[in-house]
Amino acid sequence: MKTEKECYNCKKKGHIKRDCWAKGGGKEGQVPKGRGGGSKDNKSNQAVDLNTAVNVAYMASASLGS
Repeated sequence: MKTEKECYNCKKKGHIKRDCWAKGGGKEGQVPKGRGGGSKDNKSNQAVDLNTAVNVAYMASASLGS
């Protein structure tokens, strides 16, 4: 059973900051292993998409919390 760790960087459960792919995390800009299987360029695009998705989600939650 996976431990329910919470990331202090992105606030998601299942990993910690040093393993976080979001901006400010220890693996920022990297893509999780085992996801996809495309070329190196595709993995780079996935990392950008992940960061964009995290930023959009953060902005949306910040504006709702005000």
